[in-house]
Amino acid sequence: MSVTREDIFRELELLPVWQLNSAQVAAPLPVSQSIATPKVADVPEPPQIILPPEIETPHSTLSPVSAEPPLEKVAVTWLLYCPLPDTNIEAPASADMLTLLKNMINAMQLLSTDYQLVHDEQVLLRYQPEYALLFGLAAANTFLGTQAPDVETLGNQPVLHAQSNCWVIDHPADLLQTPMLKRNAWRVMCDAKAYATQKNTQ
Repeated sequence: MSVTREDIFRELELLPVWQLNSAQVAAPLPVSQSIATPKVADVPEPPQIILPPEIETPHSTLSPVSAEPPLEKVAVTWLLYCPLPDTNIEAPASADMLTLLKNMINAMQLLSTDYQLVHDEQVLLRYQPEYALLFGLAAANTFLGTQAPDVETLGNQPVLHAQSNCWVIDHPADLLQTPMLKRNAWRVMCDAKAYATQKNTQ
């Protein structure tokens, strides 16, 4: 048997002997575990807000708010508007004033069915007179919508207002304080009565 150089070296323990560990051979190589990066949770998109379509109402279909129907006015032959004076001013007693007013109406010889006596401004809107007798400057300016400074400015002739022939005389309270005004008031009352009588006979 021949001895090789390798055998000599092995004998002299000069040749390292590399032996594989059978356990290491059998064991599989370790697999490097990759660090799993956590998945970023999917951020949900904000929900879409679906707005309802605008309801367009044509203007033609909108009905305007109905106002209260105008009051139907009551037709009267004569409207006598005599506002009562304030009680805080120095004026003759209301009883004397009302007595004079009653006598003036009786002097015109008006039937109770021919006239309507009104003391309140709000009540004026209820009537549509053919003729109107206004007692005092305040009554005249309210009814006629004027700003006359005195009764004489309005004159003694009839004033046509809203299809009504109107005459203005002094208030009974003023007639009691200034009796000399009664003459002109009586003349205007007679002219008004004559005018109405003549017009009704035509």
